[in-house]
Amino acid sequence: MRDLRAVKEFKDPQEKEVRLLSNLTNLTIDEIDAFTMKEYGKIQKVLHGFLS
Repeated sequence: MRDLRAVKEFKDPQEKEVRLLSNLTNLTIDEIDAFTMKEYGKIQKVLHGFLS
């Protein structure tokens, strides 16, 4: 829950998701931004499965 509360302040869903991924994976925002769409899509799928 701490990770979800940490991103609560971000209104933009994309920014919130990237920040959450950063918190959960210990990757920097810049590292996540460097992902290809294919790489991000794989991680995004796992994240959405984790959250549901």
